[in-house]
Amino acid sequence: MKTLKGITAAAALLLAGVVQADYAVSPESPDANIDLMAPSTWFDSMPAAGMTMPFNPMHPAGWAVIMNPRTHTDFHMAFTNPATYAQFMTPQFYMQFMNPKNLMAWFNPANYATFLDVNTYAYWMTPHAYIHAMNPANYMQAFNFANYAPFLSPETFANWVTPSAYSLTAEPTGIVKGGAGVDYVEVLLGDSTAPAKTPTE
Repeated sequence: MKTLKGITAAAALLLAGVVQADYAVSPESPDANIDLMAPSTWFDSMPAAGMTMPFNPMHPAGWAVIMNPRTHTDFHMAFTNPATYAQFMTPQFYMQFMNPKNLMAWFNPANYATFLDVNTYAYWMTPHAYIHAMNPANYMQAFNFANYAPFLSPETFANWVTPSAYSLTAEPTGIVKGGAGVDYVEVLLGDSTAPAKTPTE
């Protein structure tokens, strides 16, 4: 009986979709503690497989998620997960294109912090930006049937008949606030094999 209840609970979680984490306020890069001379540290800070991430193409900080050192590794893990793409089957994704908060965000200089931070570009010139791509957990997600459950979930389709899903005033999601958060210039000019330090260290 306990086994049956466990299976039922697991199935319910799968049909409800996977949990989305909040990357808007990530304190520092998940790659910041990588020591290239210690392979055991390479994937320690990566998020768990099976996570999803909202995509907001109508907000400048939505595109910053791809470049920002604090969110790029998360972005890679999420967008190699088939479940992430189920969001394109919901009205919430398309309502972003008509949300005034997204449109006005383009006129707020603070939303360009990632692109104006020299540490963002220094990050992409270090091995830290690429080491996570070697993690097989990214790619094995495609072979996990559970990651396709949201495409068949009644909850996904129920969004189309849920009035709140058509809100034009929802707070923007899938964005990252602030700059790189890590002093990658120091890493680039110094010992690129050492862990990156935060500006406060």
